[in-house]
Amino acid sequence: MRTIKFRGFNAKNNQWLYGSHIINRGKNFVAPDEFANDKTWEDYEVEPETVGQFTGLHDKNGREIYEGDILLWTRKNVHIEGRPLQDFSHKCIVYYDNDKCAFQFRCELRCGACVGYLDFDDDRADESFVEVIGNVFDNPGLIEKGGQE
Repeated sequence: MRTIKFRGFNAKNNQWLYGSHIINRGKNFVAPDEFANDKTWEDYEVEPETVGQFTGLHDKNGREIYEGDILLWTRKNVHIEGRPLQDFSHKCIVYYDNDKCAFQFRCELRCGACVGYLDFDDDRADESFVEVIGNVFDNPGLIEKGGQE
């Protein structure tokens, strides 16, 4: 069974909230399973554009990966068809593709956009590390179109 939870940014308290996503009367809320007695619904209201679902995956440090996260994907000792390739690191954005019904990542590269499924089991690399380095809301400058890590 997988964990289904969301995060969203609460501007009132200037903090990220984690829990269930609720839409009521046109407003978005992210609330924990157990409500605190000293809180009101306003304390759980979030900016709708910041709501993102937990992918069920963790980075190399055990940090949960959500939609909107920016990942640094490092791959070392990559071999394709027995040939070694150059080690590389790319910054990628996590998003949900409704057409494919899957979480995916998009890396902005000089050659265009590299897109792939969010699956870090890469049997072509001896070492593959994924680390959450920020998100598109708090750190939009981490991803620059046309840039390359």
